[in-house]
Amino acid sequence: MLLRNSFPNLYAQDIDHLFKANNYKFYVTYLALDKKSRGEDRVAPLRQKKFPPRNTPSIDSLPRSDREGERDAYTEYEAVKAVVEAKAAKRAEEKRKAQEEEENFQRAKAEGSVLECQCCFGEYAQNRMFHCNGDVFHWFCKDCGRGMAETAIGLQKYELKCMSTDGCEGTFSKDQKDLFLDEKLVMALDRIEQEAVLRMANIENLEKCPFCPYAAECVPVQEDKEFRCENPDCGIVSCRLCKEETHIPKSCEEVAREKGLSARRKIEEAMSAALIRKCNKC
Repeated sequence: MLLRNSFPNLYAQDIDHLFKANNYKFYVTYLALDKKSRGEDRVAPLRQKKFPPRNTPSIDSLPRSDREGERDAYTEYEAVKAVVEAKAAKRAEEKRKAQEEEENFQRAKAEGSVLECQCCFGEYAQNRMFHCNGDVFHWFCKDCGRGMAETAIGLQKYELKCMSTDGCEGTFSKDQKDLFLDEKLVMALDRIEQEAVLRMANIENLEKCPFCPYAAECVPVQEDKEFRCENPDCGIVSCRLCKEETHIPKSCEEVAREKGLSARRKIEEAMSAALIRKCNKC
């Protein structure tokens, strides 16, 4: 009854068949029906009523009982309804932004302020673009800017240079970067830059936390084999020799033997680690 009343534009028989096909899992079925009722499921669409009933009783008007199964059904209904409503709000916001962008583009077109992106060569309103700081400004769209930043992060680089093909050596000022970089990209670039600066500084006894970007100058490893991370989001105490969580007073070899790690496995893991690249975004 909850499913039938939630989707009055679909036939009861089709709802029952889908419910059975999903092994009577209410949450999964509700999400599938929501997608089908909006006509987004083109693989296995359901019939839509041409004239949905106008006086469909509301969910609140349905009789409730104290039976555990029915209470659980209502709890699950309220949870999945909240998820669906959040998704609907997100879709509405995306649609509003898309419409706003289209209106902005048409205004720019009428004013003659449409420019060509020097990377993808698409046309965009100038107030939705950014430029380099070279002798001659080169304009780019925000999607190309984000793609450039993601590529740089993947290559462990932090400098963002002009993408123009005419040999421009310009970069991008902070106010221009703010136009196309989100918080995650900024954090990843800052972390890579921080690590590069620390490497170039060549500080003696500089140690980096194996579990986060935090680094600090320490006493020689012979005096203290532990690294105490002061990052409030981490705070892990690690071994400066094996880069694992601290195991003092046991030695790295003793811990390795306890874990059953042979010398051959250590070599294999080191070889694998040399080939694995970690995502700087997540």
